[in-house]
Amino acid sequence: MKQESWLLLYYQDLGVANGEDLKETLTNCTEPLKAIEQFQTENGVLLPSLQSALPFLDLHGTPRLEFHQSVFDELRDKLLERVSAIASEGKAEERYKKLEDLLEKSFSLVKMPSLQPVVMCVMKHLPKVPEKKLKLVMADKELYRACAVEVKRQIWQDNQALFGDEVSPLLKQYILEKENALFSTELSVLHNFFSPSPKTRRQGEVVQKLTQMVGKNVKLYDMVLQFLRTLFLRTRNVHYCTLRAELLMSLHDLDVGDICTVDPCHKFTWCLDACIRERFVDSKRARELQGFLDGVKKGQEQVLGDLSMILCDPFAINTLSLSTIRHLQELVSQETLPRDSPDLLLLLRLLALGQGAWDLIDSQVFKEPKMEVELITKFLPMLMSFVVDDYTFNVDQKLPSEEKAPVTYPNTLPESFTKFLQEQRMACEVGLYYVLHITKQRNKNALLRLLPGLVETFGDLAFSDIFLHLLTGSLALLADEFALEDFCSSLFEGFFLTASPSLTETSLHSRWSMGLILEEPWVPEKKLKLVMADKELYRACAVEVKRQIWQDNQALFGDEVSPLLKQYILEKENALFSTELSVLHNFFSPSPKTRRQGEVVQKLTQMVGKNVKLYDMVLQFLRTLFLRTRNVHYCTLRAELLMSLHDLDVGDICTVDPCHKFTWCLDACIRERFVDSKRARELQGFLDGVKKGQEQVLGDLSMILCDPFAINTLSLSTIRHLQELVSQETLPRDSPDLLLLLRLLALGQGAWDLIDSQVFKEPKMEVELITKFLPMLMSFVVDDYTFNVDQKLPSEEKAPVTYPNTLPESFTKFLQEQRMACEVGLYYVLHITKQRNKNALLRLLPGLVETFGDLAFSDIFLHLLTGSLALLADEFALEDFCSSLFEGFFLTASPRKENVHRHVLRLLLHLHARVAPSKLEALQKALEPTGQSGEAVKELYSQLGEKLEQLDHRKPSPAQAAETPTLELPLPSMPAAAGL
Repeated sequence: MKQESWLLLYYQDLGVANGEDLKETLTNCTEPLKAIEQFQTENGVLLPSLQSALPFLDLHGTPRLEFHQSVFDELRDKLLERVSAIASEGKAEERYKKLEDLLEKSFSLVKMPSLQPVVMCVMKHLPKVPEKKLKLVMADKELYRACAVEVKRQIWQDNQALFGDEVSPLLKQYILEKENALFSTELSVLHNFFSPSPKTRRQGEVVQKLTQMVGKNVKLYDMVLQFLRTLFLRTRNVHYCTLRAELLMSLHDLDVGDICTVDPCHKFTWCLDACIRERFVDSKRARELQGFLDGVKKGQEQVLGDLSMILCDPFAINTLSLSTIRHLQELVSQETLPRDSPDLLLLLRLLALGQGAWDLIDSQVFKEPKMEVELITKFLPMLMSFVVDDYTFNVDQKLPSEEKAPVTYPNTLPESFTKFLQEQRMACEVGLYYVLHITKQRNKNALLRLLPGLVETFGDLAFSDIFLHLLTGSLALLADEFALEDFCSSLFEGFFLTASPSLTETSLHSRWSMGLILEEPWVPEKKLKLVMADKELYRACAVEVKRQIWQDNQALFGDEVSPLLKQYILEKENALFSTELSVLHNFFSPSPKTRRQGEVVQKLTQMVGKNVKLYDMVLQFLRTLFLRTRNVHYCTLRAELLMSLHDLDVGDICTVDPCHKFTWCLDACIRERFVDSKRARELQGFLDGVKKGQEQVLGDLSMILCDPFAINTLSLSTIRHLQELVSQETLPRDSPDLLLLLRLLALGQGAWDLIDSQVFKEPKMEVELITKFLPMLMSFVVDDYTFNVDQKLPSEEKAPVTYPNTLPESFTKFLQEQRMACEVGLYYVLHITKQRNKNALLRLLPGLVETFGDLAFSDIFLHLLTGSLALLADEFALEDFCSSLFEGFFLTASPRKENVHRHVLRLLLHLHARVAPSKLEALQKALEPTGQSGEAVKELYSQLGEKLEQLDHRKPSPAQAAETPTLELPLPSMPAAAGL
């Protein structure tokens, strides 16, 4: 039946006049004009006010159709709004009854295009559409395409074939995207197939569409998993395993408890996802993963099939293999055998389960694969011996020529090693990742030694797309070696061409390694302009070409860099307000190397490449933004970018940046969280080496030193030196190391003024800082020591000593007027808080209410202070302590400073169970957001309210008792400062 005929029947059922009625009226009437007028009156909009308005519209030439259509559209929009309102109002039974009645009345108009959205909206909000209507929708392709995904889910769950038809193109698209990524024209060791983070990957189109299609429907989720298992078994394509993990974690991100709670792999996958994100399986997470495996109960062994599929994901295999190589290196340095390392054995167990996924699911015999004993007792020790060979050879090469022994690098492979690669999959996988490791280390000798063993491997794994993709990317680091005949012969004729062209993929990878490793030719300016003028061409061209465009177009480069800089600052600021409150894991915890593996730094590194002009542009952007905003995180990025280029050995830039060696030395100090005497001398040498006429270098050095990670390291080192001076009974002015630390701190803190004024001179050191303030700080250390010693004496020997509870006025004045004194003073406060020295903290708190530039209320100090206060959790039950801390310090600045408001709420979220009920109630009132408060404050306050509702003050739960870190070891009276 044609749509028009169907609509006529619907009109008749509804009692609405239609074209056929008008035709009949005109056929039987004697006065057509009057008949038309009557038809219009009876079927038009029945509003008296329109009787005079319509002729007026006629005079303006507005067709009646246009008028009625506009009224119709407005009414339809109102109706859609009302349907949505009904779906969210009242009890579930009542609203669903209303929607069902509405659907019954309107469904006959579902094929009318203008009213179809209303019918579809009603169906969308019904959790169970009547089966009869679902069948009508399913039988009509147009209706099926038009209905919402919520309705389609109800159709799909009872029609696996139809759901399969919908899912199949997405799965094909996903596999194609993965395979295209492996053959990307970009060749880099930093940006490869495994570079995107797990969260970034699951934001991809296919995963998001599948997530939407599944919703909260467990039956549909099970269907997708069944499709993936079937396709994995049919094709052996491991990318289906990746999709299985990504889909589960995408639903986890949306907190879809209906599915996550029933999937037995959820917590295992979540833990493994964190390992993949960090690209390493640490001991803690290794124990968690082991717990999941060991927790598989008898009768539930089929869970191993799903776990093995999760572990077969190439991203999981990559993480486990990288962790294995790292553990082997550590075992070499510890002189320990593989069989004596539980962490290594667990990694191998996980690898074996992942690699055996296909056999496990295919055979339906759900047992963990048996580990080959010789893998642990022979193959891995052999691999460790290769590491020792490399180390021995490298040490020998660094010796003076007269001390060198006649050592030649081994150029043969043990026959047993080659046999392992051919016969054991586990040995082959670990061996191949060792090859990747030594290639990334630019170890040409080791690579040439191992290449012959890769010609024949288990299942031709050495010629798999993933290995070749990673190998060709790593070979880019050995670009200079391609000029040597022997190297090229060994690589191409000795390895690549032994399989090419019998394996098409190898041929492609070998051609790309030859073509892309070599220096990119310079693109003619005329062609660059054509590319730049066409947005599609510009987007499609490689970063090597874009660099040539950017270096002569600063504005365009700025447009590319600007979003990255905003993202970087946002990430740093979010880290300072992290909900995690800990003295061990805080803003300064990540190592320098870990930080510069972040997305923004890596993208900027790739964009700059070896181009000095682009590097200078980025530095100029950072200086300008630092001057404009005073945001010190730009200083961090300046240092991280330089060290990221240093990691890649980009000599073109590192050799021309006068700050390179200084930053390299400082980076090592930051890594150790201490400036020792040797490095202090090196840093002093760089400063003293600034020649006349080159003073502008001080501007860049000051920006490097203004990095909060540098300030943190210098301040910690200063406090530690002061403690040592107390024990040595030495004055600050007599310590060259301390004076140098203060000189570096002063230069870092004066960075903004130095760059803004363009007067490149080191800031003058205040004499009183050294002769008065620091000795005063040392006297506080002595006060603590004296009081602690007295408390430990037998009662009959105790003198009537009370802890000093007042501050010298001069100390408070120093904190208010001198930035250097304030910075050191604040780090001393952090030090005594970490030592759980409540008396010293309460003594110093009043001095923090007014400090230089309100530094005591800066985000970095408050972030560290709140983390350290977690160690004094038991003290929060005391009225005096809470009054001194909150009313005496925090609330003097809150709510005029919203950041303080946020930090206080973070602290209470963590320690609310320790605070006395009356004090907690008073604090809740004092911290209530105002109309001007930001969303972050309101959200934290709301979370605190929810926590307090659940809190039972009479019976502290075990969870509350566990919130205090269990650091009960006795502390020495004057310990060295630890890293914050």
